[in-house]
Amino acid sequence: MSNTVVFEASLTGIARLIFILLVIYSVYSLIVRYILPALVKKTVRNFQEKFFEENPHLRKDADRSKEGEISIRRTDDVKARQMYNNAEETDYEEIK
Repeated sequence: MSNTVVFEASLTGIARLIFILLVIYSVYSLIVRYILPALVKKTVRNFQEKFFEENPHLRKDADRSKEGEISIRRTDDVKARQMYNNAEETDYEEIK
């Protein structure tokens, strides 16, 4: 007697294998297409929030206006006076 194993291919066994492979492929596609990008987006958003909490000077101004628009912001009076007092006066000449 020999110790050989004989595998019999049956129609139900092949159908079962194909069904299992389709289920695995479907689950893999679902994870790669929908779940993985959502997790990556959430992770990147959390990283950005932590980064800008630690480095607020690098945050982009959310209230920046578009090019060509004019916006007037009121500054603190003390700050404005300091800027005015520290500014250098420039003499201008008219050139013809």
